[in-house]
Amino acid sequence: MEKMAAARAKEYTRDIANLRGTEADPDFMEKKIRELAEGRENVKELRVIRGQELKDLGMNLFYEVGKGA
Repeated sequence: MEKMAAARAKEYTRDIANLRGTEADPDFMEKKIRELAEGRENVKELRVIRGQELKDLGMNLFYEVGKGA
């Protein structure tokens, strides 16, 4: 069963990675992550970092990629 879960996770990840940037924009990615985290006991908190906060944390590449999407 564990191998099946890993295979499904890889397939899901590959499908998301193959989406166009215009479709898989930051809002889309946040929605998908929230869907994955929903109902999971081991997920205690989900924090979304956006805009200036990304820059303040030195995450300029994430900021620019998100801005470009």
